[in-house]
Amino acid sequence: MLRDEVTGDPDLDDSEDGTEDRWLHCAVCGTPIVRPEARLAHSEGLGIQGGAFVNPHGYLHEIEPFGSAPGARTIGPPHRADSWFPGYVWTLAHCRSCGEHLGWAFDALEGQAPRRFWGLRTASLKA
Repeated sequence: MLRDEVTGDPDLDDSEDGTEDRWLHCAVCGTPIVRPEARLAHSEGLGIQGGAFVNPHGYLHEIEPFGSAPGARTIGPPHRADSWFPGYVWTLAHCRSCGEHLGWAFDALEGQAPRRFWGLRTASLKA
């Protein structure tokens, strides 16, 4: 099995099949973060949609929800307070390679679906 040179993650290494351009990358270091087709559409009936969200400190974040983000990793403990999605706790999400803040991972407290999704900042990703 091949592994991505930067992260060592086998899910990120697709250079052999010619699909390396089908990723959204970290805007800082260029590491592949997420495939566009992992985006969760509001029409999927999940009640989760992207948009503009303001945190308690007054910062505006434009985010898109994704079902997976192999190039991201969570940092720190989950938090219940100030979650933008009822029934979900949030954890900071950073680039696996450079540590840039990409957004948040949201984990369900109860039986909601999906169990986890990633709310990634559009400003932190590039094609």
